[in-house]
Amino acid sequence: MVENTKKNKFGISAIFSCYIAIIPVLEYYKSPLSGFNSATFLAMVFCVLFLPLLFIEKKDKKIEFDSRMLPVWVYIIFLTFNIAACFSLYDYSYEWNNLSSYVRFVVLFFSLLVFGHNYFDFSVAIRFLEKFLTICAILIFVQDLLYIFFNIGVNISIPQLLMNSTDAVYAGRSGGLYMEPAHYAQSALLYVCAFLFNNDSRLILSRKSFFIVVFGIIASGSGIGYVLLAAIYFLWLVYNLRLNNLSPKKFISIVLSIVIVAFLCLLLLQIPFVQNAASRFIGADGSLGGKALQGRTYTNVLFKRLTPTQKMYGIGFGFLSRFTDGYVNSLYSHLIQCGYLSLIPLGFIALYILVKGRPFARAFVVLYIAMVCVAGVATPMGLCFFLSFLLFDGSKCDKAIDKESL
Repeated sequence: MVENTKKNKFGISAIFSCYIAIIPVLEYYKSPLSGFNSATFLAMVFCVLFLPLLFIEKKDKKIEFDSRMLPVWVYIIFLTFNIAACFSLYDYSYEWNNLSSYVRFVVLFFSLLVFGHNYFDFSVAIRFLEKFLTICAILIFVQDLLYIFFNIGVNISIPQLLMNSTDAVYAGRSGGLYMEPAHYAQSALLYVCAFLFNNDSRLILSRKSFFIVVFGIIASGSGIGYVLLAAIYFLWLVYNLRLNNLSPKKFISIVLSIVIVAFLCLLLLQIPFVQNAASRFIGADGSLGGKALQGRTYTNVLFKRLTPTQKMYGIGFGFLSRFTDGYVNSLYSHLIQCGYLSLIPLGFIALYILVKGRPFARAFVVLYIAMVCVAGVATPMGLCFFLSFLLFDGSKCDKAIDKESL
């Protein structure tokens, strides 16, 4: 009976871990419940599933606080107090339309982090993500070739199933199964960090898949992917050069990598497709500030319109769509909704990972801070996706990792 319970737990854990890995894709597709995307719908299913399982497993056992959950609790507590403050300041009524975003956020965090951290298996999730990203990279290569040589635009997504048909992938710049090249790059950069900064000898990732994913980022044409890929390489060089046990073989491989990367950069910059992608982050005067960067940072203008009180506390979580219908990056999304005070929980999460996280998590959180300023990576679903990997990264997992277990 005990053995069957363990097998069932592993099956649920594997399914849940694979689900976390593809949240960035699922959140754009409809679910059986009107108004809910597939990622949120499945989160509610897991919430219903995990609650009784936890009661069964924790029965007659002392419940201990998991320090990895501290950033999650800090964020939830902050948001609760911020909601109460905004409703009091602006005389918002406590009705469903005003509270629905907050309630959904709490459900997501409880189901995916508070409950899910007991079942999230980092090794299963990262290796599933590796396979998924590899498949997407191959699709990106095929889409690019069809478009470049035959001017055929292939749309892999199914518009009828999307929450918003305008999210459909456009021809010319592909993200594979992801809605945008930037979405592919963001998930791929997480995997790239896990590969380069892996200090767990039990976790075996594919070198072949790694190179396919890296070239997938390049082929996607994501400007932010290019910039952060270069940043990862720089962090990897610094990390290895600072190692006390740097062997001559490792040093030679680092030097060779610098030569190869420099050569590839010169070679790739001769390709019009890559030139076009790079130009989206470079202005006419050669400085950073191209169309892609301007389109991601213009929302500071919106924040300046707020009153001093609104700048401090925000206009209220979930009220962003009533303020603007345009794109808002994660930094200004938090500032507009929750004010300057929102930087406290976000900063605490980053600091916690920098201090407590493994090398891969510390390296990625540096990139994540940059992405928060130019991309929409700190949405409720985005936070659940990234924090699952960064907080529950297997550092406290005693299970041996079987290369063929997935």
